Amino acid sequence: MPLPRFSRPRLLPAVAASTGALLTLSVVTTGPMAGLGSSSPRPVNPHFQAVSLSPMPQDAVAGAAKASSLPPQDGAGSTTPSAAPSAGSTSAPSGRTAHAQAAPTIRSGAVSPVQPTRGRLKVVGVTWPQGRLGKADRVEYRTQDNGRWGQWQPMEVSDDHAPDPGTEEARHARGGTDPYVVTGDDVQVRVLSEKASVAPDVRLDVVDPMSSPADSAAVASPGAASAAGARPTIYTRAQWGADESLRKGTPEYGTIKAGFVHHTVDSNSYTSSQVPAIIRGIYAFHVNGRGWSDIGYNFLIDKFGRTWEGRYGGIDQPVIGAHTGGFNSQLFGAAAIGTYSTTTPPTALLNAYSKLLAWKLSLAHVDAAGTVLLDGMTTKVYTVSGHRDASGSINDTECPGNALYAKLPTLRTNAKALQGTMFYGPKASSTSWYYGSAGPTITAKPSTSLTWSLQVNSPCRTETLATVKGSATTTTGINAAWNGKLASGAWAPPGEYDLTLTATTGSGTLVNATPWTTRVRVVGTATSPQGFCPDRVAGTDRYATAVAAAKSANPSARTVVLASGANTGMPDALVSAPLAKARNAALLLTAPTSLPASVSSEITRRKATTALIVGGTGAISSTVQTQLKNLGVTSITRYSGSDRYGTAAAVAKGVGASSPDVMVASGLAMADGLVLSGPAAELRRPILLVNDRGVPASTATALTQLGTERTVVAGGTGVVPDAVLAQLPSPTRVAGANRYATSSALATWARGVMPVSSVLAASGEDAGLVDTLSGGQFGRATLYVTSLRVPADVASWLDGAPDLQKATVLGGSGVVDDLVAGRVQRAVLQ
Repeated sequence: MPLPRFSRPRLLPAVAASTGALLTLSVVTTGPMAGLGSSSPRPVNPHFQAVSLSPMPQDAVAGAAKASSLPPQDGAGSTTPSAAPSAGSTSAPSGRTAHAQAAPTIRSGAVSPVQPTRGRLKVVGVTWPQGRLGKADRVEYRTQDNGRWGQWQPMEVSDDHAPDPGTEEARHARGGTDPYVVTGDDVQVRVLSEKASVAPDVRLDVVDPMSSPADSAAVASPGAASAAGARPTIYTRAQWGADESLRKGTPEYGTIKAGFVHHTVDSNSYTSSQVPAIIRGIYAFHVNGRGWSDIGYNFLIDKFGRTWEGRYGGIDQPVIGAHTGGFNSQLFGAAAIGTYSTTTPPTALLNAYSKLLAWKLSLAHVDAAGTVLLDGMTTKVYTVSGHRDASGSINDTECPGNALYAKLPTLRTNAKALQGTMFYGPKASSTSWYYGSAGPTITAKPSTSLTWSLQVNSPCRTETLATVKGSATTTTGINAAWNGKLASGAWAPPGEYDLTLTATTGSGTLVNATPWTTRVRVVGTATSPQGFCPDRVAGTDRYATAVAAAKSANPSARTVVLASGANTGMPDALVSAPLAKARNAALLLTAPTSLPASVSSEITRRKATTALIVGGTGAISSTVQTQLKNLGVTSITRYSGSDRYGTAAAVAKGVGASSPDVMVASGLAMADGLVLSGPAAELRRPILLVNDRGVPASTATALTQLGTERTVVAGGTGVVPDAVLAQLPSPTRVAGANRYATSSALATWARGVMPVSSVLAASGEDAGLVDTLSGGQFGRATLYVTSLRVPADVASWLDGAPDLQKATVLGGSGVVDDLVAGRVQRAVLQ
């Protein structure tokens, strides 16, 4: 059973002198540090020390081996210091008995130097390389206060508070104890082992969480009211002073099937103002000490009834934590700050638990008084369980303490009552089907008799497309069947749909259940119409988006054109699409110094043998060339010049030996030029660049060598002044009042020289322009939109297009919102 972790009775050191290497890590904050003169919550910069342990002399090991472990107790602050027995004493303090468990044969030991804590609240723990220490090894600590050392106390080895095995987070983790809060003058730890020597790189990790005036003035983020399972008041990470630069990676999400109760095994005598510092200390220890991505718990609850946000990622989201090894992806974990082995949990803490459990389980439509079979278990557990209920070799723990564990039935009852009207376990009978067939049936178990409604929506439309209604009892259950048709009676066209199930008691005062939404898909057939959403070409980043574009535009080409995807390389990518079209190649993007994994995989999939690199070695390094060769590319040609203008000229010559018609864009303002790339590629016309001062020599030379007779220039006088325009052969300016209007003006121009029945829609905002880089290989006109609207000039062009048959969106929904995509698609369907 874990022991409480605050100051303990003091003994004289068993090892009078020891040495240890000290590593100090100062955690850098991305925001201002909390300081004096302000009670506003700000990031607080914890101070982290990693202290190496040194081997203990054999006489000290022998003395320590005789000492008896103490029985677990609840933390109630420091006990009265005892008189100092001799080193290696076997006597236990008055009122305590030796630990009943048989002690292992101790053969070696290691001890830390005495670390001063100077009466400040510190969080300490011992860590080691994964697998180097086990349950048979004894890890102990003690503190000194007013010149007197306390008894050595066992530290709980925390293999069960951990990331799920096999995950990326687990691969970077260190083994370790739970974090312990101390407030004495000094702290020291030791490790006693059955082995001939203690494993190397075992260390004491000390966190000073620092202090902030805001610690005593925390103001909670008020809960948002809902009909059932209302969100409780939750103090955010910002309010406990989380330094967000400390956490690593990005949050990962699972599925909540249960809520697990923990305790941190700290002292119960902490004050209200100490809580933020305690959480900061646990956070820094979990990240810097254990090597985890973030604090392990999803939530923490103090004895005053305050609930605190734990792991980053959204309090209403199923964020995967590191608290119940092997099962984190299936549940959320909330830890009571303190030790509840024998101490009765305060009513305020239990009430906070009940509210949190009710709300989080309501969001997942889980019955707070139900049972569930978790993946990896052979028997069901309660949906509100204690950490000890997680069966398996990983989780060998008494957490959350006997006294708190005994309150779990009460928490289940109270949480279920707070959930109110609910339907549990909703699921769809299918998630995809072919056009012209019936849709799925949604089933769920209601908590009481109720009426329900199933609404069908497209992510690209605001209006509800179909509604199914009915009623249910606890006996009949909910069976909401959608026939796959719209309200008009027509079959729902191919695409994704959101099915939302809502329910109400329907008599007296209406009580609404928490809604549930799932996304399904109608699969198209050879004769099905277009859907409410246009096709979308997107990836996880600009490189993956280019891969998706290449797969769609030219899926089997074994020649690739490679341009820089860096912001500084955009001019090179701008002129690359005509080269790709002329050489029957796929256009891909690369990072300057290495091929992204998605691009390498695509080159391998294509079995590409030829690569055309656009830009010098400053844009795409020779390392990339080496990588291409290693992927089987045997022919590599580089098109480059002394600058972007020279590179464009070199590419122009690669497009064709002569070109009476040339497209011209600014080499300084990318937005107008990028919409040229599609028409230029389709017409096999090269793109040359100018600046606001004139026509660079390399551009002028290329115009002459190509025999250019006519030019089409994208952009207004703000990007290509009239004086520059006059230097070009027979120029035609295509421009609008802004980049959006310029894109529609260019689409209008294109209608006179090429088909525009199929167009691209892409973000015209600076942050989204990178997705347009690879769109030119489609050879279509490109219309700019913003992330949240279709500008008036573009909307006018769409609505007035007489021959528009297809639209494709470049980039994900974070760049071009689904409703914006839907507005574009309306013009196709009209």
